[in-house]
Amino acid sequence: MEKLIIAILILAVLGGGTYIAIQFSSIADEEPYQDETDTLSDEEMPTVKPTPPEEKGYDPEAMGVSDDNSPSPVAEVGPEHTVSGKITDIDGRPVVGAEIRLLRYVHRPAAKIGRQKVVFDEDVKAKTSSGADGTYEFAGLEAIAGPYLTLTLTHPRYISVIKDKVGPGMVVNFQITEGALVKGNVTDVDTRKSIANVRLDVNYKRSSANLHEYHRWRQVVHTDSKGNYEIQGSPYGDLTILLEHPDYTRTFIGRQQKLTVRQGQPNKLDFELKRGIVLEGLVVAADTKQPIQKADVVLRDVIMAANRQRTGVFGKFRMNGVKRGARQVEIRDVDGYTDYLETVDVTDETSGKPVKFSLLPRATATAMVVDDSGNPIEGADIYVAGMKALFMMVRNTPETRTAADGSFTVTNLNDKTTYAIAAYAPGMTIGASSRFEAVSGEETTDLFIQIPKGASLQGRVVDDVGVPISGVHVSVEQPPFADVWFPPGIAIGQKNTFTLSTDDNGDFT
Repeated sequence: MEKLIIAILILAVLGGGTYIAIQFSSIADEEPYQDETDTLSDEEMPTVKPTPPEEKGYDPEAMGVSDDNSPSPVAEVGPEHTVSGKITDIDGRPVVGAEIRLLRYVHRPAAKIGRQKVVFDEDVKAKTSSGADGTYEFAGLEAIAGPYLTLTLTHPRYISVIKDKVGPGMVVNFQITEGALVKGNVTDVDTRKSIANVRLDVNYKRSSANLHEYHRWRQVVHTDSKGNYEIQGSPYGDLTILLEHPDYTRTFIGRQQKLTVRQGQPNKLDFELKRGIVLEGLVVAADTKQPIQKADVVLRDVIMAANRQRTGVFGKFRMNGVKRGARQVEIRDVDGYTDYLETVDVTDETSGKPVKFSLLPRATATAMVVDDSGNPIEGADIYVAGMKALFMMVRNTPETRTAADGSFTVTNLNDKTTYAIAAYAPGMTIGASSRFEAVSGEETTDLFIQIPKGASLQGRVVDDVGVPISGVHVSVEQPPFADVWFPPGIAIGQKNTFTLSTDDNGDFT
C-alpha cells in the first residue's frame, strides 16, 4: 500500500486575520429620470450640509429570519433518473390534484433602478400533479450538475411544503396539513380609502443558513381594485408580511407583532399604509456648478432594501414612497468626483422640494515601489484599499501598474476617506503604504511602498529509518495579507492552500 504523508507548512511571511466585507455593486446604464419643466435656480434650491451618518447594524431577526428551520436531506432510494412519491393528508388519505414542481432557486441580480431587495427566481425543471392515488413521478431526469434541486408542493386547501436537497433516485413522500384561509383589506391610514395593487410577501419561516433555500412556506399576493387580498392554505401560527406599493412606504410586520393565524376560526388581517414622501434632488459639481448626469443615487429605506435612481441630463432625480425620518442618501460612481454620503431629514414639509447635492472633485496619490534593496520595480500591480467599517478593503481590480522608475499615480480617491495602497509583483511578497486621508482636489505625494522578494521553502520527507519517500503530497497554507483585505475574485492576498509532491529523492521546493 502506498504511503501518504501530509506535511502542512505555514508560510509565516504574511499576516493573518478574519474579516467581514460589505460591498456595493456598480450598475449598468439605464434611462435616467428627466424633468425639463423644473426651472428652479440655484438660489431657490435648498442646499443640505453633509452630516455624519449614524451607524446601525442589520438585525436579521427583524426580517423574520430564523435558524431553527435549516434544510435537511429527505427520501429513500428509488429508481435511477426518477423522483417519485406519494402525497397524503394527516389521516393517511391520498391527496388528489396537488401541484408538484422540481426547481432550483436562482438569485436575481438587483434591479438597476427603483426599489431593491434580495430576490430569488424559480428555475422550474419539471412539474406534475398527484393522481387519484396521491402518487406523482418525474421520470427521465439526468444527473444533476451543481446544487441539489428543490421540490415544492401546493394545493388550495393545504399548507404548501418545500423540501430541499432533492435529486434523481429519490422517493420523496409528503404528508400535508389542511391550512387556513386568510383574508384582509389594505387602506390608506389618512384617507381610509382602499389601496389597489399592494404586494404582500407573506412568510411563515425561513432559514438564514442559505438564502437560495430560504422558503419554508411563502405566498405572494396582491390586493384587488377594492384593496382586498386572500391567502389560501396558510399555516397556523405567526406570519411575517412585507407590504409594498410604489407610492407608499415599504412596511414590514415581523413575528414580534403577532400576526397569528388560528385554527377553527375566521382569520382576517387588515393593514394600513402611509403614503410616502416624494424626494427630489439635484446633483451638481462643486467646482463647475454644472449638473451631473447618470450619477447613481441610493437611498437606504428599510433593512436589506434600498431605493436607487439615476440623475437625468439636468442632474435631477426623483424617488416616490420615501419613508419619513432621517434617511441616508449616497451618491456614487461619478467619474472625477468623490462619492457623497448625506443624512437627509425627510418630512412632509420637504416633499417635492428639490434638494441640491454638491460633489467635490476626487483626490489623487503618487508613490514609488521598490524592492528591499531600494531598486525600483517596474510592472507591479497597484491596488487601492479604502476604509470600510473596521478594515481596509481593496477595490475590485488593480488600478494601474508601476512605470520603469517604479512610480505610479492613482485617481478617484474620495474626500476625507482613509486609504492605503498595496503593490504586488510576481516572485515578490505584497507590500502596502502607510495610511493616509485623501483631500478633494489635492495630490498625496509622500507615499513609499517596499516589497521584498518572496521566501523559498525547501525540504525532504523520509520514513522512520531515514529513507526518502517520493510522491508525498505536501500542502502549504499561506495566510491572508494582514495590512489590507483583498476580496474574493482577486487571487493574491487571500488565504491560500496549494499542494506539491516530493521528487524521487523525497525533496520539495
